Amino acid sequence: MSLPPELLDMIIDETSRIPNKARRTKALVALSLVSRSFRERAHNHLFASINMNFGRGAEGAIMDALRWLLDLMEADPNTTTSGLASRITSFACSPPCSVGDPLPGILNKLFLGRGKACTLYISFTSPASWSSLSEDVAQELFNICHRPRLAFLSLWNLRKIPRNFLQHSFIKRLSLNNVSVSKSRLKDSFFAGISDQGHRGAVILESLHFCGEDPILASLLTTSRREMEPEVIFSQVQELFLYFLSPQIDPKFSTGEILTRCNGNLETLKMSLDGRHPNPRTALPFHRFPALHTFEITAINCRSYRPLCDIAIILEQIAYHPNLQNIELHLMHPLNGPMQNVDAIRVSLEGLGCEALDDLFEKPRFACVRSLSLKFFFKLDHEEEFAGPWTSADYKFLILWRFPVLSRRWDISLTVDVELDFA
Repeated sequence: MSLPPELLDMIIDETSRIPNKARRTKALVALSLVSRSFRERAHNHLFASINMNFGRGAEGAIMDALRWLLDLMEADPNTTTSGLASRITSFACSPPCSVGDPLPGILNKLFLGRGKACTLYISFTSPASWSSLSEDVAQELFNICHRPRLAFLSLWNLRKIPRNFLQHSFIKRLSLNNVSVSKSRLKDSFFAGISDQGHRGAVILESLHFCGEDPILASLLTTSRREMEPEVIFSQVQELFLYFLSPQIDPKFSTGEILTRCNGNLETLKMSLDGRHPNPRTALPFHRFPALHTFEITAINCRSYRPLCDIAIILEQIAYHPNLQNIELHLMHPLNGPMQNVDAIRVSLEGLGCEALDDLFEKPRFACVRSLSLKFFFKLDHEEEFAGPWTSADYKFLILWRFPVLSRRWDISLTVDVELDFA
């Protein structure tokens, strides 16, 4: 007697919620052997996300895993329609820069079909230039940007990408980390048969994650020979993560200018603050983002001795905002001087400017905030001079003590995390 499909789905779905990954995988594999109906449903969970990030020095293991995956795909005659490749919705890989086969074959099968949307994360183990890639890898990276199954593309450590790489692409969600753009352009032959799809003049994004040193956004997102205005590129953006690591920023693509060009669709904003991008007193148009619900700042090497004061200046610009419920603040900061006793630690923490941030949350404009997360990354010099068995938990206690207003806000979930780094 066969079981109703609804019951099969319930069994598989409950199994997929087992918290322990090893136990969950073992249980799903066992269920997949029960019958064809169980196998079809179990494989949707077993192969949904594939991660081949093994870290540095594991190039051999990565290549073996890639060959194994390609063999499985090639053994499945329906891989791109209803089989293995069509079930994968997230694929992450950290290949060596010299990678060739089997990566092009995997990418081809993943994105050739029209199955569920798939996210691709490619992080080269060391910086690679576009010209150093094998011809097949370069061609497939270009091809996937022009296929509708691509949901999100994340590229790490790829240098000197041709500036018209994304022309006519389907890309809507993009992440670039340690990526640069060259002055060269792909030949027209690359675009044969696809010149009538996508946006010709610019890449119009819904999500952008950017972390890099070079002002590449204008070069890569403006895909025509005529420069497009940022308000076209960012008119539909919903998620924006901007971490500029260089002072040489195109004025039209600075943090302030990009935000000015965004429309009311923006829901998540994450940005860095290092005293340059942006200057804490630069006006940011929060009033333009009625849908904004999450705001995050990462303060890196702030010029100010009191970096939380700089963050408070930015937050002061936020008027009453009914949808803004989550604020996350990350602080990377050296603690000055040897930490030989608790008094020295307290003096150093006082220099962060906790009281300026705490005072903000007495104001009615922040009444709708429901979650505030503070993450501190402290660099401590001279570990040999540090006295006492102080841990991250000890610092957390002292920091919480410096936020009396927030501690009294029963309607805000306040979390503090501390990570110590000894030089």
